Amino acid sequence: MPDPQMRSRVERLMNGAFRVDDLTRLFLYARDRCDGRQSVQEIGDFVAHHDERTKGIVTQTTRDFFSICRFIAPRFDPKRREDVNLERLPSCTPEFLRVTLKRMDNSQLRTNAGMTKVRAGRELPKIIEGLFRNSDGSYALRRCDQRQLKLFECLCSVIVVQPAFDGAKLFSEFRDTLKSHALLTKNELVLFEALRPVISLFAVSVMHQCVVTIEGAASVTLKATGGTRDHRIGVTAAVPTYHIGEQNEISFAFEIFTTDLDTQTYCHEGLRATNEWNFSIEVTEDAQLAAIA
Repeated sequence: MPDPQMRSRVERLMNGAFRVDDLTRLFLYARDRCDGRQSVQEIGDFVAHHDERTKGIVTQTTRDFFSICRFIAPRFDPKRREDVNLERLPSCTPEFLRVTLKRMDNSQLRTNAGMTKVRAGRELPKIIEGLFRNSDGSYALRRCDQRQLKLFECLCSVIVVQPAFDGAKLFSEFRDTLKSHALLTKNELVLFEALRPVISLFAVSVMHQCVVTIEGAASVTLKATGGTRDHRIGVTAAVPTYHIGEQNEISFAFEIFTTDLDTQTYCHEGLRATNEWNFSIEVTEDAQLAAIA
């Protein structure tokens, strides 16, 4: 038996009477009933705990990128561009290696390391065991055979960046969650498809200006923007990093959530005028993003 209140909210949305509160209530309902659909739980958690996020797929993806940034930062320092020094590897090296391997695909590994991802997964712990901790917190690679060295060099030569999820995945998982709880019927799937844009816009609005804790006191504020690929709306995270033994900050930005929605169609004029949305935003009744007046 479907929840009558939630069913009424779904019907109202499909009838074209958009209200933010309907999506708010539906995501709160779905977050604990999504059967492992991570994107649905994540947006539900953002609705429930907007101010700060300390767990979830967005938090983990941001933390992974933080490890990547700390490892590659010395290469981008204009005062001292450093290649990978096997005697003074950054303190985040073990995590960087794990994160990068997790994101690489089989074809990249076969081409650049000469092994499958399964084999690489067996070799990586041996590489990490061969790291020696220096007195300053950095690492030196001391024990490593030629195959492992090739894998190590492969991992250090790439920057693999991926969003936590995108609008297409969120929509499909949200739709499937509603359907699995009898809030959406098979005959209504085509009608429900019209809500695809507004569901992505809603996700952007609830992620915007949320603080993600990455390490210790370090944190990142997520920002919605229309300045991503081809003026597509998305959410970015500018991750700060520090050089070994220094406090020179460099920030690297990446897209944590992506959509295929363009600013010209889905943003009010005030948002289209700038790529820096340093103000609160909301989804309006005409299914567009706008600054909160």
